[in-house]
Amino acid sequence: MKKFLALPLAALLLLALSLPGMAAGDQKNLTAPDQQTQIPVTGKYEEKTAEAVYSVDIAWGSMAFTYAPSNPGIWDPDTLQYEGKSSTGAWIPAYAAGEGGNDLAANAIRFTNRSNIKVAFTVNFKASEDHSGLKMKFLENGTAPTLNSAESGTAPSYTLLVTMVGELDRSVTEAVPLGNIVVGVSP
Repeated sequence: MKKFLALPLAALLLLALSLPGMAAGDQKNLTAPDQQTQIPVTGKYEEKTAEAVYSVDIAWGSMAFTYAPSNPGIWDPDTLQYEGKSSTGAWIPAYAAGEGGNDLAANAIRFTNRSNIKVAFTVNFKASEDHSGLKMKFLENGTAPTLNSAESGTAPSYTLLVTMVGELDRSVTEAVPLGNIVVGVSP
């Protein structure tokens, strides 16, 4: 007898649990072939915008420089004089391959925007503690670029040239860390 009652009781319990799922909308019971019902449909307007996706590539040259306190110039055997002689110091970029073997000049930073949003770059130089008197000059109008989005199907790119400013002590005869270029992005 217990088994006989358990089966209808389980069916009744399942029916009771399924009722809240049907309560999400209205319902109507049609009892004749010519009856109809109307089901209301709603909608709303909502502006959708694409989410900003940042993807920028930054490549740089070796950032290796040599400081020459003066330039003796190049001897010209025709004029019997040194051409390009200068008594002021100058920083000369090395001509080595850049980070990861790219093709950039030693003093070049290339910015490429692959984002779906316009990106502004910031560039600053932080000298090492031992060389706090050194600065860096960012050529090309002295600023980093702002690049349009890549939504046109082309990733805009810009190359910035940099040079060191200041004097290096004559005791520094081997390459040493002079500081870091700090690059940032903002919308």
